[in-house]
Amino acid sequence: MMHLYKKDSVFFQIHFDEPEVKYELKEYFSCFAPNYQWHPKFKAHQWDGKVSFFNYKENLLPIGLFPFFIQFCEALKYTYELVDDLDTIIEHVTDAELERFYQFLFHQSSLFPRDYQQTSISIAINKKRCCLELATGSGKSLVIYIIIRYLLKLKKQVLLVVPTVMLVDQMKQDFIDYGWKECNEFVEILYSNQKITNQKPVLISTWQSLVNREDNEFARFDGLMIDECLHPSTPIIMGDRSYKDIGEVQIGDEVLSYDKRQRSLVRQKVKRVFQNLSKVVDNVYEVELDNGMKIIGTGNHFVYTTNRMKRIDELTEKDDLVDMNNY
Repeated sequence: MMHLYKKDSVFFQIHFDEPEVKYELKEYFSCFAPNYQWHPKFKAHQWDGKVSFFNYKENLLPIGLFPFFIQFCEALKYTYELVDDLDTIIEHVTDAELERFYQFLFHQSSLFPRDYQQTSISIAINKKRCCLELATGSGKSLVIYIIIRYLLKLKKQVLLVVPTVMLVDQMKQDFIDYGWKECNEFVEILYSNQKITNQKPVLISTWQSLVNREDNEFARFDGLMIDECLHPSTPIIMGDRSYKDIGEVQIGDEVLSYDKRQRSLVRQKVKRVFQNLSKVVDNVYEVELDNGMKIIGTGNHFVYTTNRMKRIDELTEKDDLVDMNNY
């Protein structure tokens, strides 16, 4: 028997009647790290090349892996007890309830979410933890808007992280265009070193503007939404000017970054990484350069051209990209 307690919003803590079971759990939730065979610790026989999503020292398992935990128990005939109410982990909002919410939200507008958008919204609201993949131009900002409005109905506060400063303003303007007349009363936007006023329930910002802030500045938020990811094969220039796929970049690595204030390249250490664990599908753009390099990313990801920053989906064969390695 295993007893699952909700430690926080991210992890279960598991208490075991038979302690040796946790080593089986560690193995079940393990996989080989990308390119593990080239890692110095693997070559020195100090590491087996695997990473585990189960922390067997503290007995912590990410809540989002609960469905796979059930599969583990069923496969090995183990039993478990969920000490905390399952309603604290997932919601049970029906499509009919969401339909009534859409009608309320857009009763003075010609807008209404399409079927695939409604499916995405339902998944996000009910599962609470997920990665949604939507093709460029499919109305991702409308999905984000509806989820945020629903969370506000529940008196929740939301942090929305977008890739660039330009998208901070664009996202807020999209909310206004969708008919949110009181948007300015509820939404705060944040750039670089500005102070967070904590006076509005929704904050839109970029990860660059948030990464160095104190943890207590985020304590009030009930929900976190992150807009856009890069394909794991996207090449990143490291601090020594070598290239590494973004999917292989780790905390502590030095990368080459462009500092807009200094108008120069600087070396910075990676403090956090985020991985989208959902399957990669063909809803991204592949840009092939004349030097043979390829960039894969969502349509609204910005790149530097010799004239200005442009979205990937705006690029043409006439554009020249700036090579930061030879900047």
